[in-house]
Amino acid sequence: MHIGLVEQLLCPRCGPPYGLILLAQEVRERRVQQGEFGCPKCRGSYPVEAGFGDLRPPPRSPAPSARAAAARVASDPDAALRLAAALGVAQGPGVLLLDDFHASDARALAGIVDDVEVVVAGWGGQGVAGPGLSAFVAGGTIPIRDGAALGVAVGGDRDEAAWSESLRVLADGGRLVISGPSDASREWVRRNGLVQLLDGGGMLVATVPPAGPKPRPAMWRGPGVPSSPSG
Repeated sequence: MHIGLVEQLLCPRCGPPYGLILLAQEVRERRVQQGEFGCPKCRGSYPVEAGFGDLRPPPRSPAPSARAAAARVASDPDAALRLAAALGVAQGPGVLLLDDFHASDARALAGIVDDVEVVVAGWGGQGVAGPGLSAFVAGGTIPIRDGAALGVAVGGDRDEAAWSESLRVLADGGRLVISGPSDASREWVRRNGLVQLLDGGGMLVATVPPAGPKPRPAMWRGPGVPSSPSG
C-alpha cells in the first residue's frame, strides 16, 4: 500500500474527520509491506500484511485462502485497455478505485495510465500490491474521503449501497464504470441524474453533470450504513 494513500483514508468506524495513523514496520520504495493503521479517536487498529490492508471494522471474519483470492486475478490486457478508455483518465496524479470484479485488470491498468495509484478494494486485491498498486478489504463503507478518486469501476452485480459509495468517493468530473450492468444499475444511474456516456460492450459509463446540483449520495453515515441519494 502506497504511503501517500494514507492521507485519503478514513477510520472505518468513525468516518470523517477522523483519518488513520500509520505505524509502519516495513516500508519499501514508499510502499507499506507490514504495519498497522490506528484511529486516534476509537483506538481501533487495522493490520497491513504483505502490502494488503484489512480495513474492516471488527469483528472480522477469516480471510479467504490465498489460493481462492489468486484464482480471481488473471491478467487480460485487452480488458484493461477497455477499462482505461472507459475511465477516461490519461494520466495522474490521482487514484483509480476498483472493486473485486476488476481486480484482474488492476496490474495492467497501472501500467497503462501514468502517475496514478490503482487501488483494489476487496479480497481480490490480495497478492496484487506492487508498483502503482495498492489494495485493501473494507466493510460496507469504503474508508476513503469524499471525492478522492479520479475514476471508479464496480461490477453490475453490486447493490445500490455499493454504487452510491462509489459515487461518494468519485471526484467531480470523474467517471463511474459499471461492468456487466443490470437493469437495476441503469435505473440507479437514471434516478440519480448522472450523465450516461456509454452503455455497450458490457459497460455502463456515467459521470456527474458538470454544472448544477450534483446528485451526490449523503455524506458518510458510518460503517455498514448505506448512503442514500440526496436531492
